[in-house]
Amino acid sequence: MAGACASYAAGSGVPSMLPDLATYSGVAVMLPNRVGAARRTLITAPARRPGMARYDVQAVIGNKPGLSDPEGSTILEDLVLKGGEYSGVSAVRTAKMLRFTVSAPSARAAAATVRRLCDELRIYNPLVSELSVTASAAGGGGRGRRRASN
Repeated sequence: MAGACASYAAGSGVPSMLPDLATYSGVAVMLPNRVGAARRTLITAPARRPGMARYDVQAVIGNKPGLSDPEGSTILEDLVLKGGEYSGVSAVRTAKMLRFTVSAPSARAAAATVRRLCDELRIYNPLVSELSVTASAAGGGGRGRRRASN
């Protein structure tokens, strides 16, 4: 596996299959702190380099159109049974969202880094899932933030 750590997972005696974080410089991700552990540790890359800004990047993974979404169907059935103010809801699709903080020269570059990371680490199955990646300037609460999609 290209870019994989040759080291062993902390104290487990099991070779680590985690990527070399230098491959994804500037990305903060949550990784298990040891094999089988429920607790997670935040791993951050080195400090920001000159000319780099921090971006909040969201990766949304959902089923491709036309594929069944049992979780979405169950939610819709529950809403129909409740009636009332929810009667206007006609479809529900579920998805998984991952949030990253990335140091990059632009929002477009940050989105491209996360897309490449998701592809290389096989975070989603491209045969049945679609990936949508958006990036915006870190902080700021959403107003006046530059966005880039990839």
